[in-house]
Amino acid sequence: MLRAAEAARFITIRGCLAMKKIISIICLFTILAAAIAARSDDHDHGYGCNCGPTKWDMIKERVSAYYLEGSALGGSAKEISADEDEEFHGGKTVDGDKNTAWCSRGIGNIIVYDGIADYSQTYGIEILPGYAKDNKMFKMNNRPKKILIEFIPSRNYSEDKTPPYRKEFILKDQMVYQKFFFNGKDVKSIVEEYCSSNNCGEDYFRPTVRLTILDVYDGSKNDYTCISGVRFLDKKGKPIEFNYY
Repeated sequence: MLRAAEAARFITIRGCLAMKKIISIICLFTILAAAIAARSDDHDHGYGCNCGPTKWDMIKERVSAYYLEGSALGGSAKEISADEDEEFHGGKTVDGDKNTAWCSRGIGNIIVYDGIADYSQTYGIEILPGYAKDNKMFKMNNRPKKILIEFIPSRNYSEDKTPPYRKEFILKDQMVYQKFFFNGKDVKSIVEEYCSSNNCGEDYFRPTVRLTILDVYDGSKNDYTCISGVRFLDKKGKPIEFNYY
């Protein structure tokens, strides 16, 4: 009987140790899975996997900022990138965070949005001017006052040609989103209507939207012009989802 009791006790202890080992292994795998999930968040495209470029990588491919060297408001001058400092990259206007901003010196700067939205559903644009992180940063830096919005049929479209759409807008010096509409039509329809009777090239089916700073409200300290948000609008004036991928 004694030997039987000791054997039973040994089996019980051994079983408990085995259970602890199994629980430990489960806990370890749980911790590893959580770490992998956290690390892949920035790369998750909605399929639960680490599939490649991040959302920010895709934004940088679709949005670019530059200015024309030798000409404050355009012309045939050389294009110089205004995206060297990633903290103030043109893509910051569409990252959905008002605490970030695109910033560059003076006027004449241009931001290009290349296929970032469904332009067949895009009837307008709304802009959050200035560095909208707080009122101090807003007043410290320049805010756009007058902007030029243009639709460019394709990347190969000559600068010498008239764009299908070209209109100036005036922004109020207020730290709020301000809406502007494109003559009651969507971007794609405007471009296609124009290009049906003008030679726009073969790839005008994917137009780009170009925003140029023409005038600013002066900042109290810095000569940097900033925009914290840009959103494209549907027919009802609601923001539409950006086509990052």
